[in-house]
Amino acid sequence: MYTAEKQTINMLPDFFSVDTLAKILGISRATAYRMAGSQIPCLRIGKRIILSRDHILRWIDESMEVQQ
Repeated sequence: MYTAEKQTINMLPDFFSVDTLAKILGISRATAYRMAGSQIPCLRIGKRIILSRDHILRWIDESMEVQQ
């Protein structure tokens, strides 16, 4: 099982949960779930939300470009 302690986004598995993203970014689970789908790209399978490391990295890069 993946633990987010002392880990970076680049060390994430290819696909992971919203809970893992919350730990990596240092945000609450509620905030991470709120952002999933509205701001953060994700895949919904039934009630489950799956995130892709590549999509998250691209989303971060695009967000940084907008703020410059």
